[in-house]
Amino acid sequence: MSKAAESHGVTLAIKPHVGASVYNTATMLQMLNEIDSPALGANLDTLHIFRAREDASETVRKLGKKIVHVHLREYPDVPIGCTMKRWLRKRLPVEAESNSRKF
Repeated sequence: MSKAAESHGVTLAIKPHVGASVYNTATMLQMLNEIDSPALGANLDTLHIFRAREDASETVRKLGKKIVHVHLREYPDVPIGCTMKRWLRKRLPVEAESNSRKF
C-alpha cells in the first residue's frame, strides 16, 4: 500500500492500537524501519500510547519526524500504571463531560 500511496502523493498514517500488530512505540518503529517508505508515517494518538503504558513525550522523541498526524486526547489525573478501564470505572459517569471544550 505504501508504494501505491507514494505514487499518488499520499502519506499513510498508521496509529498504534493496543491489541493490534502495531500497538506501541517499538512496534511502530519496527514497522516504519522495515517498510521504509516516505509515504508511511505514524499517527501519534496520546491515549493509545497511554494505554500501551508508555510516556507520549518519549514516543515523540523516538518517532520524531516519522510522526505525520496527531490525535491529542485527554487523560487527566491518571496515575502511572493505571489501566484506562480502571481509571474510567472510577471517573464515570460523574465526570463524563470532557474538558476539551476549553480549547
